[in-house]
Amino acid sequence: MFNTLKALIQEFLESLETFIKTPSDIKQCSEETITLESTANLPPIFERLKRLKMLHNPDLLTTSFEDAKVISDDFCTIKVSDTLAQALSLVTLLNPSDLIVTDDEGKFLGIVSSLSVSLEFTPQLQNVPFKYRHKTIKTGQATELILDQGKKTIGEVFSLDKNYFILQRRKQVDYALDEFCKLYRAPDDQSFIPILNDDRTIVGVVTCQGILEYLRNDRLLDESKVENLLEKMSSTKTSLDQLYTLLPEDTLESALYAINYLPIEHILICDADKNILGLLNREQISILAHPMYYHLMNTLLGDIMQPLSSLHLVQPTDNIKDVIKKILESDTEVSVLMDSSDSQIPKMVITPRTILQFVK
Repeated sequence: MFNTLKALIQEFLESLETFIKTPSDIKQCSEETITLESTANLPPIFERLKRLKMLHNPDLLTTSFEDAKVISDDFCTIKVSDTLAQALSLVTLLNPSDLIVTDDEGKFLGIVSSLSVSLEFTPQLQNVPFKYRHKTIKTGQATELILDQGKKTIGEVFSLDKNYFILQRRKQVDYALDEFCKLYRAPDDQSFIPILNDDRTIVGVVTCQGILEYLRNDRLLDESKVENLLEKMSSTKTSLDQLYTLLPEDTLESALYAINYLPIEHILICDADKNILGLLNREQISILAHPMYYHLMNTLLGDIMQPLSSLHLVQPTDNIKDVIKKILESDTEVSVLMDSSDSQIPKMVITPRTILQFVK
C-alpha cells in the first residue's frame, strides 16, 4: 500500500509541472479566490484519482500488472521475415485474435490481426452459408491465389509503423483502462496490450477479459445492476458498443458499409417492430465480404446472422456480476440488454469493454 501511495504522489508531482499556469492564464475573481480561464486537458493523474473513488478497493487499480497477475502468456508471435502461409497456419490452428510480430531477435515490432491474415487469402468454405457454396470461385483459382500469397513475408504485406500501446510489467492496472475504454474504438484497435522488457522482448499480454476477471470480485460490480451501466453509458454519451440495427431483408453490403464507417463491432438484426432476431459481428461480415465472394454482397442478413437462440439476453435488473460470469465463462462473446423483461426490443450490446467503461 505504501509503494502504491508513493507512486501516485510521484506521478501527481510530475503532473503539476505540466499544469502550471503563467500569470496571463489566471483571472482575479475576488480577494480570496482565483480561477483558471480553462480547466481543459487536466493531467491524467486527476482522472485516475477520481476513478479510484468508484471502487470499494482502490488498490485493485493501483496494483502493478505483475503483482495483479494479469499478464497472460496466451499469445502468438511470428517473425517479420516469416511467410503469410506460416501466419495462416497459426491463425487456423490456434485461432488467436492477433499475432505479435517480432524481429529475428524476438523484439517487438507490431501487431497484425488474425482477420487481416485471413483476408489475404480466400476465406474457408465453411464460413459461407451452405446454400451459397455452389456459387463460390473455382478450386484452381483459389489454389493459385493461396500459393502466391503464401510466399510473401509479413513485412512485405503489412505495415508495422503504427504507434502501438505498450507497457512494462510494473505499470499499474489503471493504465490499461485508458486503452481498453477509448470513447471511439477504431476497427484496427489492439485486442490486448503487449507487456515488454526494457529490451523490447515480450513478457506477455494484458487483455480486456483479463482485467475484467481481475476486477470482477469488487463490490462495486457485485452490487451494481445492468441498469446502472446503461445509465452511465447514456450520461457519458459514449459510442462504445452503441446500438446499431438493420433489418433481416437488408444485405451484406449494408452491413459492410456500417462496420467500415462506424465505430461498432456488432450489428443487431431486428424486425420492423424493432424486435431482435439475431446478431452479426465484424469478423463474420468481413469474411463474407471478401472480394473473392463478391456474389454474396446481396445476401440477406437474415440468412447469415447468429440466431436469437445463440445470444445471451439480459434484463435491466440483472446483476452486472452475473453478466460478467456469463461472458467470461462461456462461449458468449457479448450480451444484449433488452428494454424490459417482457420485451424483445434491445437497448445495448454489452462487452467486456463496456463493463470496464462503467468502472472507469
